[in-house]
Amino acid sequence: MNEQKNLLLAIVASLIILLIFQYLFPTEKTEVKKKLDSFEEVEKIKPESKILSRKTVIQNEERIYFSEKSRVIGSIALKGARFDDLILKDYKESIAPDSKQVTLLSPQNTKIPYFIELGWMSQQNINLPNKESIWEIIEGKKLGPNTPITIQWKSSEGLIFKRKIFIDENFLISVEQEIINKTNKDFNLTQYGRINRTGTPKTSGFYILHEGPIAVLNNRLIEVDYDDLLEDGSVSAISRGGWIGITDKYWLAAL
Repeated sequence: MNEQKNLLLAIVASLIILLIFQYLFPTEKTEVKKKLDSFEEVEKIKPESKILSRKTVIQNEERIYFSEKSRVIGSIALKGARFDDLILKDYKESIAPDSKQVTLLSPQNTKIPYFIELGWMSQQNINLPNKESIWEIIEGKKLGPNTPITIQWKSSEGLIFKRKIFIDENFLISVEQEIINKTNKDFNLTQYGRINRTGTPKTSGFYILHEGPIAVLNNRLIEVDYDDLLEDGSVSAISRGGWIGITDKYWLAAL
């Protein structure tokens, strides 16, 4: 039964949590909602997709690597600027001496994709960075405490998108975004963030422990079980401020 749920979730309803965490132009809230309803950049693993090893995916892409001073091991893909390779250096899957370190995030096209990405949307017909966009490093070498990385992507309209990425001495990653408009035109953009997890992870099954999508929106705690997602298809809410994420027994990825 669990395998059937895995297949159903992977093929039919790849788990997407989409968060609009800032409206740059509040008067366009209705237009942003329409854009969300037609949002088509949802990653799904199709039955014919070739599943690759984690090592193969990472080696075949240009990436920003975490420094040795970080408490995490991994990298950020320059294609799409995705956070999709994160291993916890100080934690293992079990107490066995030969236990592997905990893998939190994994790239698309691997067995269990789990990644985070940021982006922009607009009602105007303009080119924006997407999952295929190749970002370039313009400052820094490796990401670590006190050593941020700055990347950028240029559009054909003359917009320059910049991201400065930080990581603290633990596990908090922060991103400062900047858009430079070198044209004489006005552009209305809305930023978004999403956590994409495909497949139904193994859960503990304790009724007092929540594992799955979790959020605080409009000052209210929201917890959604994987079974409810399979039955209902999706859950949506509009909130000014708050946070959203996916939690396991011990680990949480959140925006």
